[in-house]
Amino acid sequence: MNLGQYLSKDEQEKAKDVWEDYISGNVRSLLYDSFENIPEERKFWLNKSLATHESVKLFEQKLHDPEKGEMLVKQARECVPLLEAYPPRFRYARNTDDKIF
Repeated sequence: MNLGQYLSKDEQEKAKDVWEDYISGNVRSLLYDSFENIPEERKFWLNKSLATHESVKLFEQKLHDPEKGEMLVKQARECVPLLEAYPPRFRYARNTDDKIF
């Protein structure tokens, strides 16, 4: 693509899948890691019975559904102010104060 060439249909599909995995993984990391210390009753995404790859797939499915995706973003935005009172244990490369949603 950088050389001005077109991507084949197979390459386009693979790029789409990689991008969806990347976004879903980052959403999962944000919710589970950055919001780890907020009160349990505010953790709308919490499902302790799911393994990491299962929760990533669940977020991917939610993000594909416009209504569920919008609700996920709305609820996550509501949790951002809680980070001041309940900061995460570790600092990450991304800044959760920025416009992440």
